[in-house]
Amino acid sequence: MFGPYRRQIVYLVALAWAICFAFQVGEGTERQNERIQIETASKTRNAVKEQNSAPNGGPHAQPLSNPRADNRTEQTLDISVLGVRPGEAILAFISVLLWLATVDLVETSKDTAQRQLRAYVSGGGWRARNERETPIGVPVHPNAHVIPTESGRWTVIEPIDFFDIHINNHGQTPARLHHIRFGFFDAAAPVPDEPPYGDRIVQVDAIGSPRNQSKFVRRVEYPATRWARMAICGRFYWTDVLDREWSSGFVYEIASGNAAQNDSISIEAPRVYWEDRREPDPQQA
Repeated sequence: MFGPYRRQIVYLVALAWAICFAFQVGEGTERQNERIQIETASKTRNAVKEQNSAPNGGPHAQPLSNPRADNRTEQTLDISVLGVRPGEAILAFISVLLWLATVDLVETSKDTAQRQLRAYVSGGGWRARNERETPIGVPVHPNAHVIPTESGRWTVIEPIDFFDIHINNHGQTPARLHHIRFGFFDAAAPVPDEPPYGDRIVQVDAIGSPRNQSKFVRRVEYPATRWARMAICGRFYWTDVLDREWSSGFVYEIASGNAAQNDSISIEAPRVYWEDRREPDPQQA
């Protein structure tokens, strides 16, 4: 019911009880001292009267007793707060602490199990390429990778103005992809504070684990505005086996040189570009 505040509430209740108990002990001690003084004075007067009535050295003569010392064995301090004695309170407090420790252990075990079972989705991709065979000497793309063949022709691998988005799942359970977003920006300029995503696009797919690595998702066209150095950012929206909503992002600079070197280039960007985060359930939005 109180969630993360359980432990604080228990401590506050224990502190309040301890303060009340200290106050009760102070009052009880003061009352007991007053009672001891009254009883001591009374016993002293009685002892003096008995001693004065008896002959000196007679059989009834007795030494004066110490009533305060006698009261040490007769008087006990019985203090309780709301009917709870100190020993009972300590036992109850220890029992509550044990209960809290058990609850924390169960919650930690549950959280650990969920982390171990959830999917871990990431992604990226690379510049799309086209491979074709052509006679030697035919004009090709400036960044094409040309491979001579034994037949006297060329195998030409040339980049095209598209990007192939891929997705990975490094977790122990599958993920269900349902939407993606992506956008482009100038890699030579400072990275925008917010990712320039476009609208969500429906992209339904089952991303298994751990065999679905670098799985092709979609080929997207470059924007009308072109930069000498282009970067792409994207975000996958997916559901884990516990029906929890997540999203995972990526951001890369797109390779722009010879088609033989086609790996995307990692770039430093704010956390909002690449973090995994929980998302609201679209059915409850």
